[in-house]
Amino acid sequence: MVGWLRGIFKPVSIRQHVLGEVAIRSGLNVSGADIEGLLRRLLLFETVTVKSIRLRELPYLVRAFGKDGFLQLIASGVLKITCEINGIISPLAKNGVRALPFCHFSFGKYEIGNREEFLRSELRALQGVPGLKNADREAVEGIVLAKLVRPPLEYMQEVLDQLETDLRTGTPALRIATNERIKNRFGVAAAPVDVTVEEVEKRTFRIISDIPKIFRISDQDTHDILNQAVSAVGHINHRIAEMETYSAITGFAESEASLLFGKLAGIIKPFNPKVAEEQFGRVATILDFPALVPGKESMSNDY
Repeated sequence: MVGWLRGIFKPVSIRQHVLGEVAIRSGLNVSGADIEGLLRRLLLFETVTVKSIRLRELPYLVRAFGKDGFLQLIASGVLKITCEINGIISPLAKNGVRALPFCHFSFGKYEIGNREEFLRSELRALQGVPGLKNADREAVEGIVLAKLVRPPLEYMQEVLDQLETDLRTGTPALRIATNERIKNRFGVAAAPVDVTVEEVEKRTFRIISDIPKIFRISDQDTHDILNQAVSAVGHINHRIAEMETYSAITGFAESEASLLFGKLAGIIKPFNPKVAEEQFGRVATILDFPALVPGKESMSNDY
């Protein structure tokens, strides 16, 4: 947890390094690249790392900059590319049988197999770039694959561990994410709900809420809302981990602000000295400590 705190607040000059997508896309369907936005970043920052969508925006970048211009940007280190196909999953079924009861969650991590073979197959789209000969295409493919920026091997395990820690410690981010999903479904006037988490088995979590009672929805619908909320917390963790791993700033949507602040509040809370002071106050009350300040009956009067 302390490592994450250091990572989030690691000093990064606003002029140094930015990380983000440039693909114009709907899901995984890439239809172009935001060349104007990329040029703006190249002018404003010393280093730009493109978070690639399966390398599918590369043909548009090669078209825009030309083969030589694109490779010069890569060779200079001004433009970097990262392309990770991984994430956190929660198993839904095993051999056709539901893996866990409703509102119970366990997690694992996934990463695509045969990574280089898969990415090479995606780079075949470079064949559609006008004027790019086979030898040039092969040169671009080889350099791009050799220069891809990758996180350390333990990266996804740390993201997974952080999500589980959030659930164990009752991060405000989960409550915030749940209530955002409630508002999306039932309207902004929907009553807020509370959620609590129990680790019923090692790394298996049950999320308890009053959602079914308040909104009179099924266990399946309740589970779906909570699953979306957990996914949102995992997504924020993933974004913060990227900033730490690549030592880069990244943009957050305005709609993510409350969830991000909830995440930060959960990280900072254990370091708040007021928590220790209140715990001492409760102990003082139970043990009936004598007054530490003349004129006051006991320490417990201050709490």
